[in-house]
Amino acid sequence: MYSVLGQTQRFSLLLLEEGDYYFDDVSCTCYPPESDRKFSGRLKVCARCLVLESEEVHLPLFKFHFKYTESISVWNDPQLLPRSGSDRDRHLSGTRNVFAISIRTVVKMKANSVNHPYILDKYGVAKTWRFALDYVPLSSFIPRVQRLYAIHNQPSPQREDALRAVIAEKERSSSFDISCLEDLSEKPLIELRSEELTPLVQNPGIFVVTNANIYFQPFNNILPTAVFKYPLNTIKRVLKRRYLLRQIGLEFFFADGNELLFTFACERDRNRVWSHMMNHPDVPASRPADPTQIMADWVKGNISNFDYLMFLNSLADRTFNDLTQYPVFPWVLADYNSTRLDLTRPETFREIGRAHV
Repeated sequence: MYSVLGQTQRFSLLLLEEGDYYFDDVSCTCYPPESDRKFSGRLKVCARCLVLESEEVHLPLFKFHFKYTESISVWNDPQLLPRSGSDRDRHLSGTRNVFAISIRTVVKMKANSVNHPYILDKYGVAKTWRFALDYVPLSSFIPRVQRLYAIHNQPSPQREDALRAVIAEKERSSSFDISCLEDLSEKPLIELRSEELTPLVQNPGIFVVTNANIYFQPFNNILPTAVFKYPLNTIKRVLKRRYLLRQIGLEFFFADGNELLFTFACERDRNRVWSHMMNHPDVPASRPADPTQIMADWVKGNISNFDYLMFLNSLADRTFNDLTQYPVFPWVLADYNSTRLDLTRPETFREIGRAHV
């Protein structure tokens, strides 16, 4: 989460279901059904839903999933908007920048910024939520949302193909902002579509390598910084990683202890970045350590059990940045009842020696 206009953004990619895709958001004023109140917020446009984040943090995030939606249309009866007599409301009563969602169920999340099980607010009959866009013209916004809603109503194979086409169209229209380069003498050498992986989240963007830095520019605005910069001279090592059984990942380890995992469209793109890193004078050669030597160091007590196990996990492409390949460790404890563990008692540990026949 990060601060927006002095407030903390509660929306994150973790709130989206698997396979969903966050595009962007717009500022709006929301008019809930059967209520005289209104509130301002930001409406997040995603591939399978819209998510409304109110500026009032005590209110939950409202998810309008397309599977519960009956219609999305321009609101043609502005006289039905609540009016309190203020200049703002009198303006809204005459505006045409309003659209409506007719929906059967609304999902509520993170009221008071507290993580809790989602609440499904189910209506007996569909109810209408109205949204007045503050700055974006409805003529450019509503066709995008209606297109996503129409795609969601298609049969599964066609739906996924059409959605991939919309996402690819959006990403092709994005380009790296060269004004974010650290120095005018920098030269972009590699520019590829990539995803930064953190546990449970894949954030797509543009991965750029120059003669001095690595840059990552997400396609969305979910993070507080538009472009992230990583100097090449701070890289300690780079390791190839497997992701979802494909050799498409690279994990970067930095001098400050930071670790970043990026995946690419194909193995050739990944290897292109890897080769450039290995040939750059500022990046140490990252050759795999000799397992025999590491084991000998462990036996002699030169490295700890933890470091040795982490080395074995790394050989197996396991990393803390990917929950599908999270590091594993032996199950050694047997005492789960004591309030304080006594590591000098043999009974604290499981018997993991081989059985004698």
